[in-house]
Amino acid sequence: MKLNFEERLLLSKLTKEQLIYLISIADDKEFIVFTQIINYLIDQEKNIFFGTKEFDKDKLAADHAFSRGGIAKLVMFMHIIAGAKSELGRRGKETRKK
Repeated sequence: MKLNFEERLLLSKLTKEQLIYLISIADDKEFIVFTQIINYLIDQEKNIFFGTKEFDKDKLAADHAFSRGGIAKLVMFMHIIAGAKSELGRRGKETRKK
């Protein structure tokens, strides 16, 4: 998976222990349950937004931006979990080069 700049930057700032923790989440056999919950939260956010009867354009725009931001952060969190193993590997390669 190709990570965006913000995701790579965040991963680069995590400690080794934090990366190992994220890897343990991703490697857990129950990780699929975790991803299902995240997908449920994303779907719920979409349903709440599209189910609103708000007709004020400014309020609707603000709600839409808030909703998109919330969904983007959930997706980013999943990407960070998925990218933790490659970040830890990258750090190991840098250490060996020195």
